[in-house]
Amino acid sequence: MKQLFIIGLFYVAFAAGIEAERRLTISGRIFCCYKEISGGSLCSVIRHAKIELMNEFSLSPDQVLHTFEPHDTSTYVFTWSGKSFFKFKPYLNVHVECDGGVTSDKKYSFGDS
Repeated sequence: MKQLFIIGLFYVAFAAGIEAERRLTISGRIFCCYKEISGGSLCSVIRHAKIELMNEFSLSPDQVLHTFEPHDTSTYVFTWSGKSFFKFKPYLNVHVECDGGVTSDKKYSFGDS
């Protein structure tokens, strides 16, 4: 009977809201630029971009917190807020499609927060 009480007490404490409020404002610019052999750079139009704010988990699949697709611009700004019970390790997945069929997929980490 003692085990049941301890488990029940943990559940009530967990459900009562022992969690941290998180808020991120993310902004940046996306470019499709290539280095030329001569040392200069050549830039082209962005066809499509998709930015995903993710939370990294050790034991389960990473969680998508927010998806953003900027249109007609290379500048983006978005804000996310939410609650987290566990360690918060945000990162961005950025997918960019440029003219000429060139695509880029990159992960940008913020470090431990």
